[in-house]
Amino acid sequence: MDSKSLGVVLDAGQPGAVLHAHPMDELASGAHRDVDVLLSMASDDMGWWVANDLDRFDPHTVDRIVDEVAGWRIPRSRAKRIVDAYDQGGRTPAEVRAALLSDYIFGLPAARAALAHAAAGGNAHLLMIGPAEGAPAVHGTEMYALVGQERPGRSAEQAERDKRIRDIVLDFATGEQPRLWPAVTNRPASESVGNPPFEATAHYQQALELWEGIDRP
Repeated sequence: MDSKSLGVVLDAGQPGAVLHAHPMDELASGAHRDVDVLLSMASDDMGWWVANDLDRFDPHTVDRIVDEVAGWRIPRSRAKRIVDAYDQGGRTPAEVRAALLSDYIFGLPAARAALAHAAAGGNAHLLMIGPAEGAPAVHGTEMYALVGQERPGRSAEQAERDKRIRDIVLDFATGEQPRLWPAVTNRPASESVGNPPFEATAHYQQALELWEGIDRP
């Protein structure tokens, strides 16, 4: 897994290109300020790899994670500070890597995009999706809710979480946004669903500060 460039290829200028420009630049330009956006991450997005593909994902040591981050042309001292921020709470090296990459790949772009869109005059909402009984908050945990389906054998807690996600999406898409939490302004104000292990707004803010000045490809 190439965790540095995981995402959509920036093919602007190529024949048949999908993207006109880098999405962050488009949002910051205000060209789409009339389009409301809802951005989210799951609190343990990359935990899927820990649970399902540990042999290939596990760095085995925290130093190897520092090597990985430094390989993104980040000074090693800065890379170590970033990794240290995730090497907390008795996490294994695989869990440290998953927490770091969850923010870098999903959380950081969501928070930055919401702030950029708001600064350009657009309307943006941030959401944090936490786990529920029987449904860890890994990548894709919200898919049943997004398409209005029910996961077979789901717990009552997951049913409540997924109903909330469904209702948020419907309210957002049908213009009933007054039912939602306040939109992002100059800080990453966020709602949460499920039981994330941290407060959503504070987590987004901490990620923004920790990764300040480091661009996502």
